[in-house]
Parts: sequence; C-alpha cells; structure tokens
Amino acid sequence: MTPDRALAIVKPSTSLVRSVGIVAAVLIGLAGCTAYDTMVGEKNQIMICPRISLVADTGIVTKFRPGPGRDLTDVVIEGEITALSLECKRSGDVKGGTGQIDVAINIVMEAERGAADRERRGALEYFVGIADKDRNILQRQVFTTSASFTGNVTRVQVTDKPIDLKIPLKAGQTPDDYEILVGFQLSRDELELNRRRSQTAR
Repeated sequence: MTPDRALAIVKPSTSLVRSVGIVAAVLIGLAGCTAYDTMVGEKNQIMICPRISLVADTGIVTKFRPGPGRDLTDVVIEGEITALSLECKRSGDVKGGTGQIDVAINIVMEAERGAADRERRGALEYFVGIADKDRNILQRQVFTTSASFTGNVTRVQVTDKPIDLKIPLKAGQTPDDYEILVGFQLSRDELELNRRRSQTAR
C-alpha cells in the first residue's frame, strides 16, 4: 500500500462512546460518536484516511406504520448499520501538507421486514457528514436506499453505492484534522426510542 492511498475497514460497535459537543447539536440534537482508527501509510507513517464515526444512537432505525401503535405488530421495517469502509487517495503536495483527500465510503446495512409491512419493500435514510477538529460541521448530506423482501425473505443485506467525498487540505493540515460522521436520519421519536433502548441495554 503506497503512502498516498489507504483502505480502512471498521465494524460499528453496539456499545457507543458518548461525548457532548457541537456536532451533536448541528446534526439532530445528538450527543456523541464512536471513533475508529484508520490505517496508516507504510513509508512515512502518513495518516491517509480521516477518522470515521457512527454517531451515538443512530446506528439502528425502527419505522412504524402510521398511528399510535408502537409494538412489534406495528413495525414496518428495521435497519442497522453493520459495517463501514473507507478508501482514501491523497493528491497534491504531501510533504507540504496541501492538496486533497478523495474518500470513497461504503456503508453496509441490514434491513428486516416488520410485521406491519405490506409492500415487501422499505426505504432507509442515512446521513454522511464531515467535521473539523473543532467539531464544526463542514458538509452534511442525506441519502436514501431501499430494501426489497422477496418470497419468504425477511432480512436482507443492503449495500448502497459508494459515497465520494473530497476534503481539501490547507498547509499544515492532515487527514486526522477531519472526522467523517455516519448514521441513520432519524425523527425525534425514533431517536428517543434508540436512546431508551441504549439505556436499557446497560
């Protein structure tokens, strides 16, 4: 692996580390994220990939059919982010610390059909953001992917197309000055449900 290119593969943990910061407020009022180490270039120990984090309490989503019901018979679809991977390529003046990081992010999810599903198909929304070392959100995009359940299949793996990001580097900056944030795009009720589940699991 050359010092201007690296691959990082991480698997989100069910035990998420919490930390209060501006990232939480800017995204959706969340509080925390779990960070994963990236691989390091072999020759000069240059950090090629930024850190990638699954924002606390956004790694799963449960969607219910319209109405007040919130038990298992009301679930339409459930989703879980199960793996993240980064492929990074750095261009420009590596020694001088300027240039650009081209990042390709692959997100793997699992989707499970709920008892209330009647269409054998469901949509999952997720976000990808970039924060600087001061936890300012520089970019944030929301994506939608779909899961189809054919025959008697009730659980499927969903791999969306890679998400390409370009992160400019100024003089003196390194990829470690940035963090990529990932999670499901949740409503307030969905977020509160996840938080209650996290507290119960402790």
